[in-house]
Amino acid sequence: MIKRSASRDQDTQTSGQGREAILSAAKIQFAEQGYHGTTLSLIAAHAKVCKANIFHHFGSKEGLYLAVLKDYCEQLSPLRGGRSISAPTCREQLRQFAQIHLENMFNEPGAVQLFLRELLAQDSHRKEMLAKGVLEGNFARLVQMVREGQAAGEIRSTIDPAVLAVALLGADVFFFMARDVFQHFRDVSFAEGVEDYSKALSEILLTGCLVERD
Repeated sequence: MIKRSASRDQDTQTSGQGREAILSAAKIQFAEQGYHGTTLSLIAAHAKVCKANIFHHFGSKEGLYLAVLKDYCEQLSPLRGGRSISAPTCREQLRQFAQIHLENMFNEPGAVQLFLRELLAQDSHRKEMLAKGVLEGNFARLVQMVREGQAAGEIRSTIDPAVLAVALLGADVFFFMARDVFQHFRDVSFAEGVEDYSKALSEILLTGCLVERD
């Protein structure tokens, strides 16, 4: 009995390692080649497993792709693992979210490359899969953060929380894409790091640009 249990544990460990090897290889191939340019045979070869193992763990190429996107999304999100951002005010929470999100993007450029490829793709089915199966949960949690700020009286009730969330995420994505260009602009002083940019961004989003007049 002990030998069988040890053998079963070893099989489970090997299976888990095989899944991670497949996922790791798939991340690289999908990011470099895109969905249609990547084959399961290529992924299997890089993962050093047989193609049947991919079907065993993920069911299909689409299932594997969805697993890759979900894993990357979790790595990029400041709210990954169900954790929350602890700060006394909504302003500071959004600043922290913007900064951590941007730092994660620079730490995982392959993930961002893959998501940007999907955003520009013409495949409506994969875009629906990306929205509903991958991104919607984290986006909803960011929207909820804004709603909590509204409930606390920190953000105007007339503001659409989803628009504010899109503005924050979009500004992060554009900064990620163009930082190497911004560094050469005379008027830009925030391109070296993400903290100053994130602080200024959250301040503009929350207070606006117009001077208050009596």
